Amino acid sequence: MGSNAQRRYREIMVLLPERMDEQRKMRIIGAIYEAHGSRRYKGKPFGITKAAKCIKQFIADDYKQHPDKAYGDIKTPWSLDAPIYEDGVATLADRATRSIWDEVPL
Repeated sequence: MGSNAQRRYREIMVLLPERMDEQRKMRIIGAIYEAHGSRRYKGKPFGITKAAKCIKQFIADDYKQHPDKAYGDIKTPWSLDAPIYEDGVATLADRATRSIWDEVPL
């Protein structure tokens, strides 16, 4: 069982970007294992074999839940899933895809 768990861990780790910090990687891997344990992710059936298809969603969800204020330079740009305001729902992607005069939800 230990070797199977290690193999799964390595398979998931390969899916994550190398530039991502270790703490964020561990949170995402934990979320994948949690979804696998409950067999559901966002109300849909989930198994560990679906991790590769859903990895972008897990990353986006982690950036939404834990926006990292240390990011934002040329080597580690802000995630487009990060919120513009701490108490708002608008993301940087919303800001980038709309003009400044379009209404953005706050």
